Amino acid sequence: MPRLLSQLAKYGLIGALNSAITLITIIIFTYAGFGPYVCNAVGFACGLLNSFFMNGRFTFETSSGRGGVIKFSIAFAIAYSINLFVLYYAIRFSSAGVVISQVISTLFYNVTFFILMKFWVFKNYE
Repeated sequence: MPRLLSQLAKYGLIGALNSAITLITIIIFTYAGFGPYVCNAVGFACGLLNSFFMNGRFTFETSSGRGGVIKFSIAFAIAYSINLFVLYYAIRFSSAGVVISQVISTLFYNVTFFILMKFWVFKNYE
């Protein structure tokens, strides 16, 4: 249990940094006039690069190699798909606005991604 708590804490700190990178990028691109899905994709690409290196090294303490990159990419695709699903419905059916909808969808993404990294992507390295 202490290892899981340590990983959750590290993931939270790295996640906060990733989310900040992602959301700042999204906001900049939103105010530059790009559509919400383009903004979301560019923002997530920036956060994703940081996530792979920081979570692999510090959260799960490995450099997982090619197999890890493939699993990480699949886990990202799953988490990002959930993010887009939530973003679509939040924009379409709520009055929260685009930026708040982005924040909500990012929360769903982060929870899904941790679970996939912990129990699948980096599982063999613990």
